[in-house]
Amino acid sequence: MIWQKRKGIQYYTDFTVKDRNGTLVNANVQIFELENEDLNIDEPYFTLENLIRALSRLNIDSNYYSLTGEIKEHSIYLDVINENESRVKFFGENCKEIFASMVLENHETYRTLYQYVYYLYLLDKKSEEFFENEEINRKFTDEDFHLFLS
Repeated sequence: MIWQKRKGIQYYTDFTVKDRNGTLVNANVQIFELENEDLNIDEPYFTLENLIRALSRLNIDSNYYSLTGEIKEHSIYLDVINENESRVKFFGENCKEIFASMVLENHETYRTLYQYVYYLYLLDKKSEEFFENEEINRKFTDEDFHLFLS
């Protein structure tokens, strides 16, 4: 069990590993990508259709994301700028915008949205488990999620 402190919060990182550059990455995410190469997640031709298929294969509830312009509480939102560019936003409690990515080419935005949704989903599952087991003494706040996702 590894505990890390960041700005006064504690969070569990048992599902992270270091990549070849020493950056912490999510092992679950990497395993899924290796087992689903047909989705082209890391490629310039990662499409919205592939993103939808990825989220479907992961069985992630659509409450975690919005691809249609509907703002949902505690979710990742696809903000379409134009035909070729978009960005990702995270909406927290009471649909308050917590952060937005920079404007990216669509395939990069889809990749970012995929990662953020998967991380948010995994973090929710872990935080519920930790709270129930009294490993943490409060549920995560929007700012905690912001620190983890950004």
